[in-house]
Amino acid sequence: MIFEILLAAAALSCGAPAKAEAKQCEEALREGRIASSREVGQGVSGALRIDLRFAEAEVPAVFKSTDTHVPGYAFHREKAATFRDSWKHEIAAYQLDQLLGLRLVPPTVERKISGKRGSLQAWADRPLTRFGQGPPPADPSLAETYLHAQRFFDYLIFNTDRHARNVVFGNDWRPVAIDQSISFHPFKRPYRPLYRFPRGPAEALERLDPRVIQERLGRYLEKDEIEGLLERRTRLLALVRAARAEGRPDAFFDW
Repeated sequence: MIFEILLAAAALSCGAPAKAEAKQCEEALREGRIASSREVGQGVSGALRIDLRFAEAEVPAVFKSTDTHVPGYAFHREKAATFRDSWKHEIAAYQLDQLLGLRLVPPTVERKISGKRGSLQAWADRPLTRFGQGPPPADPSLAETYLHAQRFFDYLIFNTDRHARNVVFGNDWRPVAIDQSISFHPFKRPYRPLYRFPRGPAEALERLDPRVIQERLGRYLEKDEIEGLLERRTRLLALVRAARAEGRPDAFFDW
């Protein structure tokens, strides 16, 4: 039994959320021994690259402790009372991702490191070094479809910081959603066209009780952020139902 646990730990692949064993990765992030720590060296969030040891596994991760509130923010003609860049959004995004079964966000937990409380997220490798570089996808239409799942999620969390460095692709061109600290704004209107939807997550969103959203995310989001998320859920589901009513064959894809 002990050998099986060690073997499973050694095989952890936490940075690839589509393949990761979420609960085991969460345990590794919470309980793993810190072997090394250094600055990531890019961005403005003061993120740290943390290398963990858990049983026989090496688990790289990124730690964020920034929690910034600045009065006033506008985006695409919508206004919010406060701009927020917070580690709490990283955990809220992971929790929502799990509720919907998207598996875009690497496992993320709350942890205290060097006296600071923050988010600890499994490090996502970049086998394709940058968007647009590396080998082209074997099936470009599949890669394009995958991005619609990313857009579905980004509208729900209203991530206004999804630039080239924050779109990571695996070797199969499936996206991995990293860096959600600047998200969950209380804005309402989609800022990208939404016309294709991942079937399973869309159905999960329909079934998702708003009380469960409050229960799972309420610790990490403020009142207006929860209200904005629930309003975007309503608007997104209206688009999903309209697509069904129109009978468009390409509106939904398996995920």
